[in-house]
Amino acid sequence: MNRFTVLLLVGILALSSVASYQPECTNYPGKPYLNATIFFHDIRNYEQNSTWYLTHGLIQDLPYGIHELEVCLIIKPLLLSPIAIQNYTVILPREGQIHYIEAITILNDGDSKFVTQMREIDQHEKPLTKFVPIIQTVIDTDYENYAVGYFCVERTDGLMGGNMVILGRSPNPDKIHPDVNNVLNRFGLKLSDFASTKEVHCPEVPQY
Repeated sequence: MNRFTVLLLVGILALSSVASYQPECTNYPGKPYLNATIFFHDIRNYEQNSTWYLTHGLIQDLPYGIHELEVCLIIKPLLLSPIAIQNYTVILPREGQIHYIEAITILNDGDSKFVTQMREIDQHEKPLTKFVPIIQTVIDTDYENYAVGYFCVERTDGLMGGNMVILGRSPNPDKIHPDVNNVLNRFGLKLSDFASTKEVHCPEVPQY
């Protein structure tokens, strides 16, 4: 797997080697006044636990009947206002691969749409690629349990690729807050439209 593909993976564009491409990113509405300080920390464990886990992804070109994401994605944010540094750990269990991504975002408190610069690094934080801009939208979150978001990136041919994701404070995709369904209903979606990580074994790995 080449490094650009890994960055696309982090952009939720190749979670199962399939992605949806279009002339431009979908303009999903963001959460009104996103509190970045709270979003980048778990309010139940303000200093100790700020981790988000990927539990579901809407991959529009995924063949019918496939509902499994073949990736584990762990996001550990650190807010150094006005900069958010997100450390992504990408695990591909079937390939036996682990990749590390550094993501840097300059935030304006209240904004739920922002551009994040991402690059792959090694376990010692040495850069392996140049930064690639990823457009992110936090569609909705209760900060404590779930976040519904959208990631979009431009390919080398100028087309845009993006997908909606559901993140949780727990890696268990069965622990879905009831409000998530209400959020999806706004866009004519339901949870069963999403592929999940339920059948993927995500091992514990050391964070860099």
